[in-house]
Amino acid sequence: MKNKEFINCEICNADSYTAVSTQGRDYIKTEIAICENCGFVYQNPRWCKESILKFYQFSYDKYYRATFLDQDRSPEEYKSLKWGFNPLFNRIEPFVNKKDGLCILDVGSGEGTNLKFLGTKYENSKLFAIEPSHAALKALNEKGINVISNDVDSNWHQESVKRFDIITLRHVFEHLLYPNEFLQKVKSVLKADGVLYIAVPDAYNLADLPFSRDFSRIVHNYYFTKLSLTNIIQKNGLKVLSIEEGDKYHDSELFVVVGLSDVCENIRISKEEHDKQLQYLKPFIARDKKIVSQMI
Repeated sequence: MKNKEFINCEICNADSYTAVSTQGRDYIKTEIAICENCGFVYQNPRWCKESILKFYQFSYDKYYRATFLDQDRSPEEYKSLKWGFNPLFNRIEPFVNKKDGLCILDVGSGEGTNLKFLGTKYENSKLFAIEPSHAALKALNEKGINVISNDVDSNWHQESVKRFDIITLRHVFEHLLYPNEFLQKVKSVLKADGVLYIAVPDAYNLADLPFSRDFSRIVHNYYFTKLSLTNIIQKNGLKVLSIEEGDKYHDSELFVVVGLSDVCENIRISKEEHDKQLQYLKPFIARDKKIVSQMI
């Protein structure tokens, strides 16, 4: 039995929400909360820190990336993919001032092939990673990538003040337990002209994903929309340089390029967002329940 904890909304701190129960991917049950005050969607209750860290260290690969150690690809193969770090490079390139000698940090790096590819785009770059998987740590070390921590919630930032030109989280930000604390760390380690890149599933564009069997995963603590992603970035004193809901590479991916800011912008709270988000999800929830009932 995993230890679970209840939390308040990470954006507005409200404790009132609408609960949506799902069977979850691989039948690991999840409880989804839609904040009644701002409409932010998050898992509540969720696994506590100790339980989820052990899952990432020893079990995550088996459930979600069983063949990830065999993902070495050539640059040519990368360019043909409509996901991954080739789109990432094209999305951040207009905002990167230096073209060589960069320090790049990838959070949730897996075995490092994606990060190595990004490193080829900037000559003489230094590559750093945060990754909990024990199997991935070995692969990262073999690729010569500097692993600065195996726990994003540790004090890794204290040794990296104003160190990084680029920080990337590709489908990782929604996994974090403490996104506000992480963004505060980013503020301390990002160079003045550095950029943070975040890509997450779009909670307003599930495409063909089965809601309760793929979208709602025990490792997904948060479900972002353009509004909620902008809010949490601005809440932490960072600046949205560009945010898009899908492009030619991935039509259901929400991604943002972020920089440091001299001013603290206000977040936008809309109580109507709760009803809007619930109405969007209802058909997906009903469809999944229908499929399950037909299988029984």
